[in-house]
Amino acid sequence: MTDWPCTMGMACVGFEARPLSDVMPSLAKPLRSPTCTLMSHYAAGRVMGDHADGASKISVVLAGHVREAVGRQEETATQGSVAIKPGDVVHRNQFGPAGATMISLDLPPDLLALSEHGSLARWRWCHGGPLTAMAIRLWLASRSNAQTCLAESDAGIEFVAQLDALGQGPEPTHRPAWLRRVHERLQDAPFDAARLSLLAREVGVHPVYLARTFRRHHRCSVRDYVHALRHTRAVQRMATSSQSLAEVALACGYADQSHMSRDCRRHFGLSPRQCRSWLRMAPR
Repeated sequence: MTDWPCTMGMACVGFEARPLSDVMPSLAKPLRSPTCTLMSHYAAGRVMGDHADGASKISVVLAGHVREAVGRQEETATQGSVAIKPGDVVHRNQFGPAGATMISLDLPPDLLALSEHGSLARWRWCHGGPLTAMAIRLWLASRSNAQTCLAESDAGIEFVAQLDALGQGPEPTHRPAWLRRVHERLQDAPFDAARLSLLAREVGVHPVYLARTFRRHHRCSVRDYVHALRHTRAVQRMATSSQSLAEVALACGYADQSHMSRDCRRHFGLSPRQCRSWLRMAPR
């Protein structure tokens, strides 16, 4: 893997991996419980060599950066990035200067079979947008009710439908340098930087061209991308900080705690207090 940092990849990429038994048989592991949910904290600069997880899973980066490589393909993930990872995919990781906090959920076989296009059967990273909130909702649904059949739940069905939609059509082959600057600007100050006219002026392109190019690469609007960042940052603060919910709301760009509460219920089906409770009880 190359030296840190590297450029962000496209909005959603995939890789058809060889079976684990063909690559590193000694890394094969039995599947864990299909409802296994974890929150993991990784130290700054930590490097993990070739390994496989044993269970197919989705992961969401709540904070920090992580680079992941499968074969010769690399992805750099930031806050709000979502990974789809079959259990037999051999990969390696390097965590950023501030480490990373991630949540992960093992995928049960019936949910894996739900996709019409095999979207859950290949390694891929999706960076921001509505899929982020859907992945967090799926994780919280599994945490809050261990008896939930994810393949029959709204959270599971909507997540797979969104993932299938992202996989349709060709991926853009060229990522303009100015689009990377837009991405960095949104990561640094998403709530102040979301106005298309201001972003376009900063990077020197027409606002309509910016909106069209952003949607082509991220498969969502700038507005949806910023909303996903807000959700992710609120969840991260609820999970790891001692701030009150009112303080979390203001820090994440909500008008007040009631605004955050309505947003959480709409996107996650839980109140902020319930979200915080389930996040803090997650195995680590």
